[in-house]
Amino acid sequence: MIGYLSAFLLTSVARLLTGARSLWLGCAPTRTQRIYFANHTSHGDFVLLWASLPPALRRRTRPVAGADYWQKGQLRRFIINRVFNGVLVDRERRDPSADPLQPMLDALDEGHSLIMFPEGTRNLEEGLLPFKGGLYRLGQARPTVELVPVWIANLNRVMP
Repeated sequence: MIGYLSAFLLTSVARLLTGARSLWLGCAPTRTQRIYFANHTSHGDFVLLWASLPPALRRRTRPVAGADYWQKGQLRRFIINRVFNGVLVDRERRDPSADPLQPMLDALDEGHSLIMFPEGTRNLEEGLLPFKGGLYRLGQARPTVELVPVWIANLNRVMP
C-alpha cells in the first residue's frame, strides 16, 4: 500500500511541477503490450514518461533500470521495487552465462509493458547515441509486442 501511495504522490508531483504530458502521435493509449523506448538524459526520464501514461497503463508498465545504480541504498531499492516495480538488469555482467535480457523477457511474459532507454546510458549530447542491441533482440524474441518510440523533450527546463 505504501508503494502505491508513493507512486501516486510521485507521479502527481512530477506532473504538477513539470507539466509532463504525452502527445500520442501515430498511436493511442491502449492495453496492447508495448515496449516504450526513449532517449535518455536524466534519471527523471522514466519517472516523467511513466507519470505521463494513463493510470491503467502505468500499473502494467515497468521501467527497465540498471541494478548497479538502483540496488545501492535502501531508498533507491524501495523506489525501484515498491514504487515503480522496475525490471533490474545486470549491466556489469557479473555472471557471464546469464542472459541480461531474461528479466525483461520474464516481465513481458507476465503481460507487462516496458519502458527502456536503448542508448544504454544517459545522453547529454544533442540527438541520439547509437542503440545497444537489446531492443532489437527483445523485438525478435517477442514479435507481438509493439515497439513505441518516445521522444522526451524540454526536460532540461525542469531538471538541472
